[in-house]
Amino acid sequence: MGTLLSIVGFVGFILYGILGIVSIFKKNGLFKKRLIISGVSFIVMIAGSSMLEPSDIEPAVTEAESSSDAADLDSSDAADDQTSAESTEKEVDTKTNESSEDIAAEKELSQEELDKKEIKEKVKSISKDYQTTTIQDIRVNEDLGKGEGYIVLIDLSFDIKNKPDTAKEMIDMYSNDLGANLADLETVNEVTTFWVVPYLQEDGNIVKYNMERVEGGMAINEEYYDPNIFEQ
Repeated sequence: MGTLLSIVGFVGFILYGILGIVSIFKKNGLFKKRLIISGVSFIVMIAGSSMLEPSDIEPAVTEAESSSDAADLDSSDAADDQTSAESTEKEVDTKTNESSEDIAAEKELSQEELDKKEIKEKVKSISKDYQTTTIQDIRVNEDLGKGEGYIVLIDLSFDIKNKPDTAKEMIDMYSNDLGANLADLETVNEVTTFWVVPYLQEDGNIVKYNMERVEGGMAINEEYYDPNIFEQ
């Protein structure tokens, strides 16, 4: 309602103001009447303006402010996105460098682990055909004396009931066979077998067989048979 009165009052004020000025020049006696109507129209315009609610005036300002805020927000979001992208890129580069270093370290370690795994699997493959023999443990140590290669320590049990001489013959045969086959692996420098024979002695090793690499294979370096059990 206030908007309508304001518009009608404004139009009447302008229209009859102009007509009043024209009446002065034409001298038709309508000047006074039109001046009064123009004045009334002005009052109506003022009254209508006073009736307008703030919501009828502020939308344009609010919309402009909203547009400005939206633009600022978009600009802020764009800056945040750029910062986030740069941060992500740096994290990716850092992780890539760390991954490369980890892979290089794993390669150095994995070669040693692969060597040891190959040796242990070779021992198991060789000994699976040894009748009445059980592997208790396989240890593969670095050969610190030579600075390269490995020393293989194998704990075995000869489980069948036999006389000492027969047990000795079988242990000799199996130990030499292990040494000869492990000589095929160039990384193996030394092989030592430790034997328990539960039928002859319940606990403890009673035989030690040590072999070292020489040109052409493995050679016996040391043999030990418990003198309390085996005849010398």
